[in-house]
Amino acid sequence: MEAQQNIVENLDRISDLPDNIIHHILSFLLIKDVIRTSFLSKRWRYKWTSVPTLEFDGLVFSPKTKFMNFIDSVLLHRTGPGIQTFSLRFGGYYCDSSHLHSWFLAAANHDVRELSISSHTGEAFELPSCIFTCNSLTVLKLNLYNSVVNLPSFIHLPFLKRLQLTSVTFSEDGWNQIFCNSPMLEDVIMEDCYAENLKPLHISSSSLRSLNIDGLLKEQNYCPLNHEIRVYSPRLMSLKFTGYAEKSIYIENMSSLVDATIDLKFNLDIRADIYSSHLIKFLEDISHIKVLTLSSSSIELLCETSTLLGKTFTFSNLNYLKLTAAVNKETVKRVAFVLHSSPKLEFLSIDFFLRRRGINEEESFEPQTTAYEYCIDNLKVVKIKGFRGNENEIALVKSLLENAKILEKMIIVFLKQISANSKLQNQIYLDILLHPRGSPSSEVVCEL
Repeated sequence: MEAQQNIVENLDRISDLPDNIIHHILSFLLIKDVIRTSFLSKRWRYKWTSVPTLEFDGLVFSPKTKFMNFIDSVLLHRTGPGIQTFSLRFGGYYCDSSHLHSWFLAAANHDVRELSISSHTGEAFELPSCIFTCNSLTVLKLNLYNSVVNLPSFIHLPFLKRLQLTSVTFSEDGWNQIFCNSPMLEDVIMEDCYAENLKPLHISSSSLRSLNIDGLLKEQNYCPLNHEIRVYSPRLMSLKFTGYAEKSIYIENMSSLVDATIDLKFNLDIRADIYSSHLIKFLEDISHIKVLTLSSSSIELLCETSTLLGKTFTFSNLNYLKLTAAVNKETVKRVAFVLHSSPKLEFLSIDFFLRRRGINEEESFEPQTTAYEYCIDNLKVVKIKGFRGNENEIALVKSLLENAKILEKMIIVFLKQISANSKLQNQIYLDILLHPRGSPSSEVVCEL
């Protein structure tokens, strides 16, 4: 009896909360679970009709008519203010085009702000034109599992700020319209997208601040150098690019760019001289940035390209550099190459990892014997993570200590397996501490 009374009191306290707080709590639930709360009390009976977040997952419904009827009923009983988030996940079996059109039209009529569509159909379909002319839309997320989306001839999204495209197949120039006809667009993410008849891809936006291209412009039948990406975004501040080096990417008027993350892949079937000139031009376009993250394969490509063309490049304003470095006999040389190209660098972060190469694995662990002299006039702080203490890693640490003339602090984070062996860790640490330094006052700190 006492337990039941406590439950009633708790329910009463929840019911006394303001509507906006209740709506926020309900936003973490699927809409079918939100509807179940209507049995809690009279005040909750119609609360589900005005929740700002509507999340429908057709993959947990059976049969499909039940799912479609459920969405129809929710939208039919919709009351209250506009829809903050409308999320729809479905497979081909669960939806037909007529229902999709009516649902998205209802969302647009209720001033939807965030629209998320995840389609598992794998088939081409057409989104209603109202989505691409929705004045209230601020966030658009499409995850289409390589489906082709046929776009309307007219696109205008006056308040769209964030666009996220995952596994979308580009087949027409309408995608270029989205960028130039969204005057408030600030953040664009493209992941694992495909291209059929679209070339080049123009990303032109005067408002864009952040651009993340991850695996863009792959093809079902791989054909290198068949596509190019042209970016014209004078206010862009952050760029992340993951893709094959042979893809041509051109960046224009990037004076506002501050940080970039570059993860270049290379195709063993493509000769380096084919993409080297594009790569050098890309580096020149971003040479003024202050913060840079480079993958191990990117560092390797930069070194090979510079050697092949006999050209050097300089990151004239670079202040912070983060590298992921494969541990092999080339590590010191490649890191030294990047540091030599960064005369104003003050902060350096390196994440070590092992790269397995099968039959060539033993060669990867041959110690670096050549000494590289380079002057790092402004380097103050170095942090190295994933440190195992093998000869190549120690060679790089010693090289940095020798050449960093005003180094203040070096932080070495040992791998857990090494940390467990305190004797080995102390032996490695002592070897590093006793090594000559370009900055006698610098501090070397080991962390677990």
